Amino acid sequence: MDKYTMDELLLAFSLKFENNALEILQRLYEGTPVPVNEIDEILKKVEEKYVVITSDDYPDFFHRVDNPPFVFFYEGNLELFDQCDQYFEKTVDGRKCYLAINQKGNDVDWCIVTENEKQLVPEVNKFFEDYGDRYNLKLILMKRKIKMKDKFTSDDILVALCQKFGNSTEIIDDVIDKKIFMTDKEKEYYLNEVHENYISFLSDKYPVILGALDDPPVCLFYDGDLDVFQKDIHVYESVVNKADKIFIGIVNKGCHYRSRSSSACS
Repeated sequence: MDKYTMDELLLAFSLKFENNALEILQRLYEGTPVPVNEIDEILKKVEEKYVVITSDDYPDFFHRVDNPPFVFFYEGNLELFDQCDQYFEKTVDGRKCYLAINQKGNDVDWCIVTENEKQLVPEVNKFFEDYGDRYNLKLILMKRKIKMKDKFTSDDILVALCQKFGNSTEIIDDVIDKKIFMTDKEKEYYLNEVHENYISFLSDKYPVILGALDDPPVCLFYDGDLDVFQKDIHVYESVVNKADKIFIGIVNKGCHYRSRSSSACS
């Protein structure tokens, strides 16, 4: 059993007995064994992030609820449950689900916890569908949909998609939903057409002030000091070619970004 951590052993034991606290306690008291091959099979099937009751990451919040889960699965900022006063709880098919959310200005922090791993993704998707407009979560939703597992960065892939399909959140969201992806050769072709600096909203450097727009561009092509847009500045917006937007931010020195399906900057 040395090949497993204590968290992994408790996870496997909890899942074997369907995360039923009373049954788990009874089985532990009786010393019910779990074969090594069965532990392997259980752990191989786990795909989501999890925390067990003995873990240092297990929030104090859950120690205070009735029948705290031995293991739960989550997405988001788990620390929120010990930091904010507002949370929601519901029961789905006999299993508890929890939501913690905290909003400061345009910034939204959230976490969803489920006792059943299979419930997590549906609950997260439902959260974005129900609260996306209210909390301006559409950018976060698109970030969740894009999982890059190749030689290109997330910025590279989004820029290539924007060059091919158009630099619109709605368009790219639809492309991703329909799983219309590009070959490596296509990506290289469209990226070779770009001769300017660029970032996408998946980047940590994407200006918050532009991300808060009603329809923020997926990709920005820019020249100048990128950090200008992170400061208290005047932002000027104009539209060219009926659709392409140009943003200019000025703080002693200038920097402009162009959001468009073509990357040509002037």
